[in-house]
Amino acid sequence: MVLNMPDSFDLVEKAAVAHAREIESTPFKSLIQGFVYNDPAMAFVLLRFINQMIHNAADEMKQARFIAKLEILGIFDLLRKWGESDIEDITSQIEVLLIYLNKMSEN
Repeated sequence: MVLNMPDSFDLVEKAAVAHAREIESTPFKSLIQGFVYNDPAMAFVLLRFINQMIHNAADEMKQARFIAKLEILGIFDLLRKWGESDIEDITSQIEVLLIYLNKMSEN
């Protein structure tokens, strides 16, 4: 399920950037680090959050920049690992993410 939450992308993005500056880190680094734990429930929630962020981005440029930030942090290597999971909730969220990525690559 994806919810329409206007302005949430911009608010979360702004908070992530501000937090990263405070701790001298990269925006969304802690989000990606959450995938390292071998916790399927956490991976599921993180994937839902990422898909929600992409859905709530106002335009494809914001979606692309968000995905680029995650890519720099190694999201695709982690997704390959989790994609081998037999946990349907996780694989379904990865499929949703791949739909977004394919849609963006078509444009």
